[in-house]
Amino acid sequence: ICLAFGGLLFAMKDHSAAFDQMHQAIAIQRDLVAAIPTQAGLRYNLIPTLSTLAAMHLDLNQLPQAGTAVEEARQIADSVVKDGSYPMRLPSMARVYFTLGRFHAQQKTGQARNWYAKSLALLDEWGKSGVPPVKLNARRLEVQRALALAK
Repeated sequence: ICLAFGGLLFAMKDHSAAFDQMHQAIAIQRDLVAAIPTQAGLRYNLIPTLSTLAAMHLDLNQLPQAGTAVEEARQIADSVVKDGSYPMRLPSMARVYFTLGRFHAQQKTGQARNWYAKSLALLDEWGKSGVPPVKLNARRLEVQRALALAK
């Protein structure tokens, strides 16, 4: 709920309240991870929350905060095990790499294209898992556009 409220508040330009909600969502998720450390999936649930937080910071050109959030999300995404739940993690992982692409594009590091390509590869993998094209195509298009514009 905090994640949803954070997104709504951000869209309404109440950035301070949005960030409060996002940090509350992360705190709740971290508490769950600490309470049940054997459930790796709970840790993986931080991926979209941290990625969304990073995207919000990027929208406001707050690069240090965006970098911190997206780097933690990337570390978690890189630790995802290829088990039965792996296909359902692919969209969140792809989003992290897309957000990393945005981060590097804004920083002008020359690495944006690599992150966008990694995002597309994960979306392609997700597509092979049988996901309906309607769920996949909008995400792919967003990443393809960013890749085409990246330097």
